[in-house]
Amino acid sequence: MTDVLNQCEYSPEISPGSPLTAMPASDITPVDRSTILLEYPYTSPTTTLEIRNPELNDKIVTQVYRVLEYTRGNSLIVFRDPNWFKTYVLNMAFTGLSRDNRNDILAFCRLTAGKYVKLTDYISQTHKGIIMNPDNPITQENRGCGYTWKLDFQGSLV
Repeated sequence: MTDVLNQCEYSPEISPGSPLTAMPASDITPVDRSTILLEYPYTSPTTTLEIRNPELNDKIVTQVYRVLEYTRGNSLIVFRDPNWFKTYVLNMAFTGLSRDNRNDILAFCRLTAGKYVKLTDYISQTHKGIIMNPDNPITQENRGCGYTWKLDFQGSLV
């Protein structure tokens, strides 16, 4: 069984596989934050939105661009140029927000629709991207129990 696993090679850049390269060592030291910070404009922010951390079910969806083609012999060839950009979408859900948070979120989304925003997440990483759903409704959980906002942020790590 181990011989079969050793023969399997995969490369996201070019198929059929060139040998895998080791992941580069990360020199990022995470620093926990109690809030998420959204800032606009990206270069010299004048408007900020600071809200509580999202629920623990947030996820990152990576979008990698590549070309898939079939040969005349019906073999699949996958090509990805390393210079092509990679983006990802952060899906976050914020619950228990106050009425003031709701009003601030609506004003911030109106101001930044379709524009680059700086997002500093809960481990102090800075992202540059666009809010994908500025018209996403903010729902009220129960009477007086707070509001919920779902954010989809497409961008890249800075």
